[in-house]
Amino acid sequence: MDVTLKDIASQAGVSISTVSRVLNQGPDLVHPTETQRKIIECARSLGYVSQKINTYQSIERPSYHIACIFASDHESIASPFFSELHDGLVDGVKQLAGRYDLSFVTLNLTVPGVAADLSSPPLDGAILLGRITKETIAILKKQVPHIVYAGLNQIGGIDNVVSDIRFGIKAVTDRLVALGHRRIAYIGPTDQDGTLVNEYRYQTYAETLASHGIPLDKRLVADSYLEASDGYRATMQLFETGANPTAIICGNDNLAIGVTRALAKRGLSVPEDISLFGYDNIPDSAYLSPSLSTVDVPKREIGRYALRLLLDAIENHRDWPITVTLPFKLIERESTKEVSR
Repeated sequence: MDVTLKDIASQAGVSISTVSRVLNQGPDLVHPTETQRKIIECARSLGYVSQKINTYQSIERPSYHIACIFASDHESIASPFFSELHDGLVDGVKQLAGRYDLSFVTLNLTVPGVAADLSSPPLDGAILLGRITKETIAILKKQVPHIVYAGLNQIGGIDNVVSDIRFGIKAVTDRLVALGHRRIAYIGPTDQDGTLVNEYRYQTYAETLASHGIPLDKRLVADSYLEASDGYRATMQLFETGANPTAIICGNDNLAIGVTRALAKRGLSVPEDISLFGYDNIPDSAYLSPSLSTVDVPKREIGRYALRLLLDAIENHRDWPITVTLPFKLIERESTKEVSR
């Protein structure tokens, strides 16, 4: 018995009109979607005979070798923030499996030998995560034809998918000022030696204080990496300078965990003595005691959009940069409170 469009539609779970439209497109479907590919495969499995269907057998999916690259020894997939962003990349690779043959690897440039191996086999493109030095980005640009930075601190001259931390840190600082705070400390990366191409937390904090007429007190600033242990150490150092903050902005939530522990060690209570704001909204932040005020960013979506932007650059040989900016959301929990002016 001849196979009908109705038979194919029933097996594929779509309408007859959808089946007809897909099968009549023939070789025009160079990159079929998952639904289109499903219809084609169902037609083949049922023995549907069509010259146009047979043309799909000669269509090959584009094949690309791409990498997710960590450029710093202080950032890795072990971080809750980067783990979720990386999951978004992996989700994107899976979603696009019907259209592309993607060889996807995750690398850390601080591992000996990795930087030298970027050209063997050569990469078609890479997605960068974490903070990056001027020297590292110059090296990568020579070895990788297409680069997308994914995260919070965008890099000039390349593609970016970011939830821009400059807007987020400004919103946090503005909010603490609105709550009556004037002695606002900052603990996190400062990049005061200018070696990084993408670190804007401290600069934005200082500029926002100035916009409110609040002078910058260097005793309220502690340079720190972004792990909990770094936050603990930096907080202890901050109070040794004689600083007396009523609020602390932390570079991320991981760091805020260490800050909370250090404040407790010094006999200070959050938020009664000091209000605390983190950044990233990692899962544990809602379950701290007190729960942490923070900034939520769409981590998985940053990863997915970064992959699509990279493939756009590779396929279209685009050599001019695009920046995609995703939103953020201020989340106030128990760690912040209003103080009298």
